[in-house]
Amino acid sequence: MEYLYGLLFGTEPDTTDVDARHALHAKLDALPDRDAQIALTADELRLLKAEMRGTPLKRQHGGGDELFVRMRSDLEEDHDAKTADAVVDAYGASPLKPNPLAKRRPSPDLLQLRKAVQDAGPLHDLISERQLSSSVPKERRRTLETALSAVGEWGFDVWAVVDAFQGDTLLAARAVVDAVVFEARGFRAGSTSHLLRQVVAKMLASYQDVPYHNCLHGADVLQAMHALLNLSPSFDDALDDDVVLVTLLACLSHDVGHPGLTNNFLVETGHKLAIRYNDASPLENMHAAVALNLAKPYLRTRPPEEQKGARALWIGLLLATDMKEHSHQIYELERSLAKAKERGTKYDACAPAHHVPCLKLFIHACDVSNPAKPWAVYRRWTSLVMEEFWRQADLERERGLPLTVPGRGATDLAKFQLGFISFVRPLFAAADRIAGVEMGLPLRRIDATARRW
Repeated sequence: MEYLYGLLFGTEPDTTDVDARHALHAKLDALPDRDAQIALTADELRLLKAEMRGTPLKRQHGGGDELFVRMRSDLEEDHDAKTADAVVDAYGASPLKPNPLAKRRPSPDLLQLRKAVQDAGPLHDLISERQLSSSVPKERRRTLETALSAVGEWGFDVWAVVDAFQGDTLLAARAVVDAVVFEARGFRAGSTSHLLRQVVAKMLASYQDVPYHNCLHGADVLQAMHALLNLSPSFDDALDDDVVLVTLLACLSHDVGHPGLTNNFLVETGHKLAIRYNDASPLENMHAAVALNLAKPYLRTRPPEEQKGARALWIGLLLATDMKEHSHQIYELERSLAKAKERGTKYDACAPAHHVPCLKLFIHACDVSNPAKPWAVYRRWTSLVMEEFWRQADLERERGLPLTVPGRGATDLAKFQLGFISFVRPLFAAADRIAGVEMGLPLRRIDATARRW
């Protein structure tokens, strides 16, 4: 697998960098005083950062630790400040800043891996995963290769990838996304692939360091969508490649910037996001706004009509992940299935008019699919989502609010999880009745999970 660590975020510098540096110095020298305002382009910001660090320009593109810095800092160079203003974290941090996970001290193995990247050469060289992992212990390499070889399967163990990266969820998430988007789905070809890689990196870096709704969850939902489409090959084949790509990116970004709090909490506390979006799906609206802002460099390469279509699909998919839409989605699907039966036909996912409604069902199913995964994978996700709930419950207690999520130390986990399973199972069961859709394996896994409790 290629491009594992964002190796194509930049290109080898050319002689114009020297001219650009002189122009930047002239622009700065012309300022009347040190407090004067100045607008800098993304390239000028990059040059300024290089100057401040005393780093030669060539090093910006040369590999090593700088690649990992760029993976987490590209976000700062090309975003719209107006959208950044819309993203307010309850803890005071903006999700448009690099993921706090990047500040964690790297393990010795990770430092070895970084050195392998540095020794591998310029970014424009295509460096394979085997080359990157050549200095990593064999046990870890085998774990990573085995885990990623199953990335197209329902039941994929994302935690095996995390463990292979010594707990670095940002790198693990990037590995999963690369394996799906650029390898399995083949979207690495074309003149705009470098922009797509930048968009992916920025979306991952825009997730916050919260227990559950972090970058790994975004990558996991993307992988689940890939696997569901593989389980339904006729539906998969009926979709245009552009639709599949937007769907995968929507999955990746569906919780971008999530503060680890529910919509209900934001509304009850008068949070800025709730005010901005008039109490209507504040999180999902924010996710869509941030995601589409980050995706602008890639979307601008498409014709205007395609841009409109991509935006409409992306927004619709993200709004479909609001849990308040769950019962309505099942009701609408049941009604469509009943009408088709009355006509003596089937509700077919492969019919063009049904593509978007079915994709909305798919992304919602993927978002709540933990009980449909192997027990060990499900239990690790469960511990994280419960920790996030408990943190919100602590905040609700502090503010004198009624508890809307399970409280720490007062949760019957088995009862709570069985209730959740009974809540999500009808969605999978109804979707399994759509022609061209196969939900048998997820349903069997859900039933197996319920029996374990």
